[in-house]
Amino acid sequence: MTHSSFKRCAQALVITSLLAGCGGTDTGEPTAPEPITHAAQHCVMNVLPFTPGEPLPAADTVPAPKCFTSFPEAISFATGGTVRLPATANPRDLKESDLKSVHQAAPNETVIGIEYKDGYSGSSLVFTSLYGGCGSYLVNLPSDWNNVISYSKSFAGCNHSYHYDGLNGSGANVDCGGGCEYIGDTMNDKTSSIFWTQ
Repeated sequence: MTHSSFKRCAQALVITSLLAGCGGTDTGEPTAPEPITHAAQHCVMNVLPFTPGEPLPAADTVPAPKCFTSFPEAISFATGGTVRLPATANPRDLKESDLKSVHQAAPNETVIGIEYKDGYSGSSLVFTSLYGGCGSYLVNLPSDWNNVISYSKSFAGCNHSYHYDGLNGSGANVDCGGGCEYIGDTMNDKTSSIFWTQ
């Protein structure tokens, strides 16, 4: 191999190495970012009794939701550790009978409803009352849960769960009763407040 041939081979090797170090040949096209995945969250929020016509409590007096990475953790927290679901349980698995023991043992720790973002396999928001039974409860949803609800289930004798597209129980609404497998196209991802009653 002549000196000039050797020099050309060496230059080719250097260029090839540089390209390999930069991820191959550069086409000038931007690299697509890695997709961002958001794990489901399961939160618990307390609600206060409400009589229609009364003013809602000030926002700063309503405790913020407490969130967990799994649904069983959220239900354990919501029931003071009384209800222990299998680690693989999802929101769809929860039944009224699962909550019967806590409603009997600690009637002031009541799960009144669960809302879901993306079906029963998505994020969930568990609502609890410290006043026992269903009664009447109205809540404005926290910002992370405004206009995202698609499914709903009610417990503890709450036979009506009105989902409103406005705050403070205003605007268009649908009554999910004891639960909505799907809230319907009219109210899907539009709920801003919920009113539970018997």
